[in-house]
Amino acid sequence: MTITNFHKDEAFQLFYGIRPCIGEVLSGDEVILLRHENGIFFGIIDGLGHGRKAATVAQEIKDYCLQHYHLPLTALLTQAHEFFKGSQGAAIALCHVQNDGQAEYIGLGNVETRVLTPNAQRQVVLLPRDGALGIRSRTIQSTSWQMQDGESVVMHSDGISSQILKNAPNSLHIHHIQDMRSTIDQYGKSHDDAALLYLHKPTPTTPNHV
Repeated sequence: MTITNFHKDEAFQLFYGIRPCIGEVLSGDEVILLRHENGIFFGIIDGLGHGRKAATVAQEIKDYCLQHYHLPLTALLTQAHEFFKGSQGAAIALCHVQNDGQAEYIGLGNVETRVLTPNAQRQVVLLPRDGALGIRSRTIQSTSWQMQDGESVVMHSDGISSQILKNAPNSLHIHHIQDMRSTIDQYGKSHDDAALLYLHKPTPTTPNHV
């Protein structure tokens, strides 16, 4: 069963969906979402393996990140890596976007994150570091950029096929929960947990004056 949710306000529109692999009740993929007064903090955790153990470590990592969301992402992930040493481990990607569009990203392992922009001349590259949280990592560094109105961030675990953005990298648009469900149905891998997150920064509308 696919679990979906969303958040919408004047600054951000975010949709996400999580679906366990066939034969499992619990998903080892988790989504982080926290809207606070200065911005929005979000991410995906992909617990290694499947089932209850993967789901438990993913939930524990999620709780830890939500407790420490105020930290710079490099510090947050470095501390989390030490805290969860000896656990089953997880791939992870985190983003923090301020209300003014100032954004920071960090990733470890195979959670893919892309910035979709309507400007064909503009490209923002967000690459994760090799490794797994709690197991192994190289030097963890974050990437900062200025997110512009009309741009989107797409984040997904490896339970979503990479074909989702391969042919038309700026064509994915999710505006409703049903869009999220149908996208996971189309691109989700039946043999793996799947998580997909879509954040859009809308272009402000000019109010009509009579």
